[in-house]
Amino acid sequence: PMVAGAALAEIQCVEAGGKTEQALEGFTGFIASHPGNYLVPYAALGKARCLIQLGRLEDARTVYEDVIAGHPETIWASRAETDLKQVERLSRTAARP
Repeated sequence: PMVAGAALAEIQCVEAGGKTEQALEGFTGFIASHPGNYLVPYAALGKARCLIQLGRLEDARTVYEDVIAGHPETIWASRAETDLKQVERLSRTAARP
């Protein structure tokens, strides 16, 4: 379990360093290579953050909705719901002329 946590922490460091595309690839790879790991929803939240930073709001919305559907009644779903509201606000702002 600690190896997966360390791998995810490394990806978060990449994100914090401003390498958003690289972090997005890392989060996506983590999710694919660690199916069923308890940290997958957390990695998905990181993936969605990167998508927002890259202006890919609809993709971020999908990730958040997947977390909510796949992990209901968890802290991950609660966090995804809160972040989804941010995406909705950003989408409305972007749609304004």
